[in-house]
Amino acid sequence: AMIYLEDVPLSESQTEIVLDHWLQLSQLHGAIESDIRAYQSSADLRDARVMRHAVPAAMNELGASFRNAGGRKVSTDWAVPYEKLGEALQLSNEAIRKHHAPAPITYGHAGNGHPHQNFIAENPDALQRINAAVDETLHAVIDIGGTVSAEHGLGKLKRHWLSLQSTPRQIDVMKALKHSLDPRGILAPGNIL
Repeated sequence: AMIYLEDVPLSESQTEIVLDHWLQLSQLHGAIESDIRAYQSSADLRDARVMRHAVPAAMNELGASFRNAGGRKVSTDWAVPYEKLGEALQLSNEAIRKHHAPAPITYGHAGNGHPHQNFIAENPDALQRINAAVDETLHAVIDIGGTVSAEHGLGKLKRHWLSLQSTPRQIDVMKALKHSLDPRGILAPGNIL
C-alpha cells in the first residue's frame, strides 16, 4: 500500500506529528516497518510518482495479455463525496464478492473520494462477472451522491453508464455542445461526447 500526500502546507513540527501518526497506523495494521518510506525531497517525490504511475501501466500490460482469450482490463474511476468513500468501497467490495469477480487493484485519489479500481478479466466469463460487479457498484455510488466517472470521463467502454447519472435531455445538451465545438467529429472519434 502507498499513502501519497502532496502539497500539504505543514510546518516541520506538524510534519513530524503527521508522519508519527501514519507510522502508528502502519504498525497497528501490520505494516513491515523496514518497507515504510517517507518521500520528502523533490527527488523523492519524483520517485514516488514513478511508482504510483507504474500501477496503471502494469495493469494495462496485464490486461492486454488476456485479449486473445476474450479478457481485458476493466477500469473505473467513480467518485463520491469524500466522507462517503469508506462506505462506497465497502459497497464495491460487497458487489465484487456477490458476483465472484476477481479482486481489483484499487488506487488513486482517496483525498477527494475518487479511487480507481482496475480489474483483470482473464476470459469472457470473468469479464461478465466484473461488469456485473462494476454496474452494481456504480448504482450504489449514484445512490450515495456520487458520479460514475470523475477525471477520465465516459467515452467508449463506459458509455452505457452515463444514463445512470444523466437524463436523456442532459445527454442531448452535451451532444449538441460537442457537435457545436466539433461539427466534423474529429476530436476523440468514437466517443459519444
